[in-house]
Amino acid sequence: MGCCNPCKSITVGLLGCRWKASSRSTGKTKLIDWCFFALLVVAFILNLIVMYSWIITKNDEARFNWGYWDKTGREEDMYSIILVLSIIFFVLTSIALTLAVIHFIFKQQLYIHWANKVLIFILFLYGLLLMGLIEFFYSETWTLLGLSMKFLAPFFQICAVIVITFLTWLMAGCFALLWYKDRTVSCIIATTLYFGLLMLLYLSPLAISSPCVLDHDATPRKPLLLGHRGAERVAPENTIASFVIAIEECQVFAIESDCKISYDGVPFMVHDDILTRVTNVAGVFPQQEGKKSSSFMISELKQLDAGSWFLEDDPFGTTSSLSAERVRSYRNQTIPTLAEVLELTNKYNLSFMFDARPPPEGHPYDQTWFQSIRDAVEDAGISADDFYYEFKPEGDAVVTILRNDHRAHEEVENYYVGYDFKKIKSNTDANIWTNTWSVNLDWMLSLYWCASAPSITTNDCHGAKRLKKPLWMLTPNQYLTIWLIFDCVSAFWVIIIFIVQFRRGRNKISGAQKREAEMTTM
Repeated sequence: MGCCNPCKSITVGLLGCRWKASSRSTGKTKLIDWCFFALLVVAFILNLIVMYSWIITKNDEARFNWGYWDKTGREEDMYSIILVLSIIFFVLTSIALTLAVIHFIFKQQLYIHWANKVLIFILFLYGLLLMGLIEFFYSETWTLLGLSMKFLAPFFQICAVIVITFLTWLMAGCFALLWYKDRTVSCIIATTLYFGLLMLLYLSPLAISSPCVLDHDATPRKPLLLGHRGAERVAPENTIASFVIAIEECQVFAIESDCKISYDGVPFMVHDDILTRVTNVAGVFPQQEGKKSSSFMISELKQLDAGSWFLEDDPFGTTSSLSAERVRSYRNQTIPTLAEVLELTNKYNLSFMFDARPPPEGHPYDQTWFQSIRDAVEDAGISADDFYYEFKPEGDAVVTILRNDHRAHEEVENYYVGYDFKKIKSNTDANIWTNTWSVNLDWMLSLYWCASAPSITTNDCHGAKRLKKPLWMLTPNQYLTIWLIFDCVSAFWVIIIFIVQFRRGRNKISGAQKREAEMTTM
């Protein structure tokens, strides 16, 4: 007991600022403190969801940061800032909840100081606010969250069973005291709810569906890799250097890029409408730095340095590992034309996918822009049988050139992650090539690998190349065996714990009654 007193003192002192023993109480907890405890539990759940969701959103880190730059013009790693804040707030919420639970373990009155009540309210508001901001600014997070559940749900179920089994000791002790204090109805209701939750956890695998639970032991073929804007994690995006690195070092089957039309009708490869992020346009054309990229002549675009920004901004934290030769080559990169990239893909006999974006209204080629692209493809000697395109509702077109064994598909579909896995299989059966973008983390690649996706677009082609097999795969029988073992072991210990705790509760009550009788006799 001696070691418990300091722990009790610290716990009660931190949460209620009652450091003196005389100020503590084992009486009933007040309603206001129960309300703030409930708010703390909700804040914990909210902050857990926010932190986990934002960790999962790491897959789209570059896309989120680009969107933030596009909206604000500020080049900041906003993803990392939000992630750090989310972790800090979750840790604070966890500490506060742990302190509150320890009160119950030591049978102390739960008293929360007003300053900590304000903190709990702030933690709750932060979780609520960030969930709203995620929904408003980057709702794709919920798509990624759903995908992570398909990959991790079997393990979350096992962890939840283990946690609730350990908590059974505390819960069974409380139920036993209710029973022997003649609060039978309360005990029955609480026990029923508890066992209902336990049964839901035990049976939840019936509702879990993961592509990595396969009907066979054979590993599906690894999805082919498309280098998103080349090898953009280690090279300036949409440059010849980036494309060559993706081809030679990552062995991608295709490269992905973005195409616009210059003011004199030449298709060129760049993503942004404004060139300030990825070129030195502010230094070369200071009066025109805010102009749309399609408003420049191709001769002007070719004057811009399209590589030095990557060395200066280091957007992925990879420039420190670059060789001197590679640094020099990056400083000599220019914006490539579509013809130059097609020449590169012809040289390597490579497939090619790009988003073709129309110029603004009033542009000399606003009506014939796509014909300029078709002319460039035809001039490169590419057969019409290898040329696929699909117009989006907003007017952009996704253009795909398939080579080698990948040609002769009925059509090509390109989807953001979250596309129905069953649809991928039905597309394959219908001779439709399905590409998924953008897959940047090992768990995400493993998921689409298990789903037999034909190809994926990735920002990190080096990391995707290194992964030799899915992070996990199980047959249904293997998963069933693991599931039953954990559920049966848990059920066994839950029953044992309830028996032990109810006996201890009976002994406590009978002992207390005996002492009370002795006191009465005296």
